[in-house]
Amino acid sequence: MKYLSDKKVQKNIAAFLLLVMLIETILPSQALAMVNRNRPYAGSARSDYAALPHPFSPLFNLPLQPGRATGEGKTAPPPAVSGTVKDKPGERASVQRSMIGGPGQPEMSSFKSVNADNMVDLFTGDFSYNIPLLDVGGYPVNIYYHGGAGIDQEAGWVGLGWNINPGTINRSMRGLPDDFNGEDRISRIQHIKTNKTVGVGVAGGIEVFGNTLGLNFNVGVFNNTYNGWGVENGINANLSAGSASKGTLTASLGLQNNSQTGLNISPGLSYSLASQNSGLKGTANIGANYNSRMGLTGLQFNAAVSASTSVGWREKNANDEIVSHYEGASLGTTSVLSSGISFATPAYTPSVQMPLTSTNFTFSAKYGGEIYGAFPNAAVSGYVSKQEIVWEDTLQSLPGYGYLYFTKANNRAEALLDFNREKESYFNYRSTPQLAIPQYNYDVYNISGEGTGGMFRPYRSEAGYIRDHHLQTKSNTGNVAFNMGGGTYFKGGVDINETIATTRNAAWESDITPNIRFTEPDSTYQPVFFRNPGEKTSNTPAYYNKIGGDSLVRIKLGGGIQHITAANALVAYHNERPVKDIPVTDPLLKAGRDKRTQVITYKNAAEAAAFGLDRIIRSYDENAVPAGACPDSLVDTIARVEPGLRKAHHLSEITVLNGDGRRYIYGLPAYNAGQRDVTFSVDRETNPENIDKGLAAYAAGTDNTAIGNNKGREHFFTKDILPAYAHSFLLTGLVSADYVDVTGDGISDDDIGDAVKFNYSMVYGKQKGYYRWRTPNDPNKASYNEGLKTYSRDDKGTYMYGEKEIWYLNSVVSKTMIAVFTISSKREDNLGVLDENGGADVTQRLRRLERIDLYSRADIVKYGTAAKPVKSVHFEYDYSLCRDAPNNSGDPVDKYGNAVAESSVENVNRIKCILT
Repeated sequence: MKYLSDKKVQKNIAAFLLLVMLIETILPSQALAMVNRNRPYAGSARSDYAALPHPFSPLFNLPLQPGRATGEGKTAPPPAVSGTVKDKPGERASVQRSMIGGPGQPEMSSFKSVNADNMVDLFTGDFSYNIPLLDVGGYPVNIYYHGGAGIDQEAGWVGLGWNINPGTINRSMRGLPDDFNGEDRISRIQHIKTNKTVGVGVAGGIEVFGNTLGLNFNVGVFNNTYNGWGVENGINANLSAGSASKGTLTASLGLQNNSQTGLNISPGLSYSLASQNSGLKGTANIGANYNSRMGLTGLQFNAAVSASTSVGWREKNANDEIVSHYEGASLGTTSVLSSGISFATPAYTPSVQMPLTSTNFTFSAKYGGEIYGAFPNAAVSGYVSKQEIVWEDTLQSLPGYGYLYFTKANNRAEALLDFNREKESYFNYRSTPQLAIPQYNYDVYNISGEGTGGMFRPYRSEAGYIRDHHLQTKSNTGNVAFNMGGGTYFKGGVDINETIATTRNAAWESDITPNIRFTEPDSTYQPVFFRNPGEKTSNTPAYYNKIGGDSLVRIKLGGGIQHITAANALVAYHNERPVKDIPVTDPLLKAGRDKRTQVITYKNAAEAAAFGLDRIIRSYDENAVPAGACPDSLVDTIARVEPGLRKAHHLSEITVLNGDGRRYIYGLPAYNAGQRDVTFSVDRETNPENIDKGLAAYAAGTDNTAIGNNKGREHFFTKDILPAYAHSFLLTGLVSADYVDVTGDGISDDDIGDAVKFNYSMVYGKQKGYYRWRTPNDPNKASYNEGLKTYSRDDKGTYMYGEKEIWYLNSVVSKTMIAVFTISSKREDNLGVLDENGGADVTQRLRRLERIDLYSRADIVKYGTAAKPVKSVHFEYDYSLCRDAPNNSGDPVDKYGNAVAESSVENVNRIKCILT
């Protein structure tokens, strides 16, 4: 019978779990399928919908597959750059192609060695090849093609998918730039509609024969600025049975219905037993929480046994009657047994970046009486709660610290450090007793150049610790309560309460803190350095042993739950068990330097101005022909340190030393002068024609401002402002192992050894006006983020806007030869934008490469501009690919297309190279 009973219980439990699964998974899936049964999948042949990227994607472009048609009735050859299909008359394109701008330059984003002979990428299947064009002092110049160019890719100075690049170091910025040292401030402007709730309610209840049976109910109405009017009502019942000697059993059931959040059901059961003689007390309780919209949200079980001891005295007379007594006070309570099992769902919360101000006020009036053993009561209550970002907190500006300058952030509470967290969640000792995993946001750098290459990143020589910036939220709470009673005696009272509270965060200072701080450099100690992570070099043994060698380690914790401390020790683990403590008696850092095969060094702007290969930055006039000692009239000089742009602590020159002794000097930092990332609420109903294209129209100057946006539920607006940083470092010199700069003026004819110099022309910059870019560049449109499908008033629009320098290669100079690159502004694609709200600016044109001429240095010196080139390469273009691009000028050359080199014989190479 017991077995059958157990079986029945198991079946009942299984049936209940099956019902929960049906309610929470199968039925919602069926409902979603019914809603979308007539809608094709995004990207299918009969679909007008395009799959949108993740809402937190940094660029928010549409991931469409490239087409292959050129728009002229001809099919592009295999290496041709992909494009979009031209609309047929009477048909609507399902997705508008929105060009992507960005802080970098397409001319610097790719490189291919002249010796590369692998024409097919075995991993992606993309086709690529290169064509050697000429050689300058042993340094080759080649044009190359990379297959797989997408329709959202910018065309470079030789067309879409093609490039000529002598060499660069590209920075892939992650988080903040590494070379921010606190003088660079990161700003955020954010505004959201005040979340205010006003409500009134009526409640009543009755208790029968003490607390044996209780019944309470409440009815209320409220208004929320986000969700509108709502009604709430509920009923709570409890029943208590038993006695002190045999134990007390209490059962409760709560039903709370809210028109906005759903129905909450909270059953509970508890049992307690106490012995006055022994001081023992035991409790056991179980409870659950169920929400009609979220399902089973919690299940709690707890059991505990405790013992207490108290002292007191009683005084009796001769008749054994108590004349005075003192019950005494407890001397202490000791937990004999305590255990618990919790199935609570962990609460996840995003990082708070803006200080919130909360205001709460409640009012209540209660009246009660006694009628034949029953105690009825009634109450009227009201409340006002408000959460907002007050106007003075709308703008937050914090000093940013990149990976190279973490040391500068010591003892600065407001410092914004460059790190992220993985699996961030709300910490709860019982349900989620783990912290998020911190990750450094160091930048990644890619080296390109003939004879060198690779990837590197910065490393630190100490352990270090990171923290959030100081943040404080404010809360004001007030309460007024009136209590009145009737029956045998009339009773009344008034309670007035006000609470002012603040919540703040700060660095965790503990015993181990001084030994894991970021440390300052000295004459021999190097706190941060660059290294190729792929190098197989040994670690510093002394430091390796300090941090536990091969064992997993953690910081040893002490104290209690309310006050946890970090001791000066690490706990080493083996097979998931702690095996030993490793004392930390001095700072955890590497006294020696790591060994490196490829030595990569850097100079900031102040150091490069004093000790760099080129103490100043030179910009040659467009199409100027330098002749060794170039006349000053053809060169603009730019200081390494410029207020507001090239700051003294920014990276300015990076040197890569190869194993054969050759040095590649990347001494020209190309800057993104500023960047703004803007997100705001938009109205879906006013955007039907743009939504299908992944865009959202908005009213410029109103919707994209903090005080003007009144769209959607939140009236949300946020703008992140990032100051200037270098996105790339251009190759300016290649010198041999025996090279000596005799006069200290950089590469020149009087130097010893071999060298090749690379000169550049700045087309847009601080002196000439920056090139303005935007994503998307459509006028008064932002990339569309739908938000929740179940709610139509949480849609967002986002765009990125910035201003940057534009540099082009002017010439490559050796001791005997010089190659001159002639560029032209007769380019109809990749126009800049008018302003932050987009729209093509026909006056902001990028350049295209017209020809390359290779001269003998001797002929240039002798004949000047009349010298005849030894070899010439000519380029011709059309705009047949990627038609209907919004940043094309619209001139009738090939309307709304991207530049691509014109084909020659049999339309194979799509490049006309005329060698003379």
